[in-house]
Amino acid sequence: MERTGKQAELLPNIDVYLLLGRILFHNGATVTNIVDSIEYLHRYFNKDDELHILVEYDAIIITDTNKKRFETKIDKARGFSTVNIQILQEISNFLKNLPEQILSPAAIWEKLLIIEKMTGSIRGCKAHLLLGFTAVTFGFLNNTDLWGALCIFPAAIVVSFCRTTLLARNYNIFLVFLLALFAGEVVVCLLMSFVPTQTPLIAVVSLALPLVPGFPLINGGLDILRNRNTVGVDRIAYCVMMIVTLTIAVFIPVKLFSNAMHARFVWQLSDAWLLTINCLAGGIGALALAMTFNSPRQLLLLFFLGGLTARGLRTVGMVFFGFDMATAALCGTMAVTISSHFFLKRYNVRMATYSLVCILPMIPGYFFIHGISGLYVLSKLQTAEITFPFFASVTQDMLHAVFIVLALLVGIIFPVLVMDGRKPKI
Repeated sequence: MERTGKQAELLPNIDVYLLLGRILFHNGATVTNIVDSIEYLHRYFNKDDELHILVEYDAIIITDTNKKRFETKIDKARGFSTVNIQILQEISNFLKNLPEQILSPAAIWEKLLIIEKMTGSIRGCKAHLLLGFTAVTFGFLNNTDLWGALCIFPAAIVVSFCRTTLLARNYNIFLVFLLALFAGEVVVCLLMSFVPTQTPLIAVVSLALPLVPGFPLINGGLDILRNRNTVGVDRIAYCVMMIVTLTIAVFIPVKLFSNAMHARFVWQLSDAWLLTINCLAGGIGALALAMTFNSPRQLLLLFFLGGLTARGLRTVGMVFFGFDMATAALCGTMAVTISSHFFLKRYNVRMATYSLVCILPMIPGYFFIHGISGLYVLSKLQTAEITFPFFASVTQDMLHAVFIVLALLVGIIFPVLVMDGRKPKI
């Protein structure tokens, strides 16, 4: 609720704390980031009061106490939480510059309201086109052919339009993603029936990859490792449910077109060209995701270089050094995460945020969906009909997906924990 005039002058500090916490929570901050930021603002007011902060998955509870009284207020969750890199950066800049200013609670309240309204310039048709472009990039990263890419683009626009329309009507978030992705999968399957694509499964999977909830997964892992278990577990549970939802939406067309879905196209290129294409696709994919998450323009080049480096190192490790995909992905992820510690300080962008955007193009969607499809086939076969080569192939696909995801998580979370240390996360 906005306040003006006398109401603003009489604004309690605790309301400012709740507003700050709400903005951070709904734009992708970890629990530690939220608590440290509120405590930093509390110290700025030079209050002797003791502040107790409890962050839950759907509410922030703050109790302000002194020797004579105490006051508790709750701010409930409002709408769907997302990630907005620009808002997180603006909050960090504002808090770090506070010691150089003398501002009243009312002035800080007004500034926070301005920051909260920074929704970004990519909306409407631009947002739909951007998701289409991002999905096509994920397709090329998974070796789709040109016909498959042509099918992915319009289908991704359908996904984005349906998602935006249903979210505006306050439908359940899981139902929104299920219906939106399923609509897109129907479109891509219909389009593929008219073109000679050799990569139908990759086209179907690539449509879902930009929707994978990477930020809640990383934030949940960081929250748990920092003993913020309640919100951490809730975030992990959200990720699991969302991944199950996306898998269901992808799995149905995979089974409907099962006879043609398992062909896989391989580019016949030299190692040098393969490295070049992978680097460019990784950089462009990270750039598109950064734009989706409303990154400030001055950071877009850094995201492009980070995505290029992560994917490039993975390709170098696999092609030139013979690493398996999980080990190569771990090396690329750790290199980007560790290097970001040294050049992100001046921009006030969190290491985990930057690294996650850069490594999302390495999500092993093909292996996961191919493995799920194989498991479904296994469930229908009689024991005597199951051959060892088929069982081994299905198991390998699932293990590839699991270990690559673990490598990406470890490559971000542990460098962040080690290099950030115990310093305040503001």
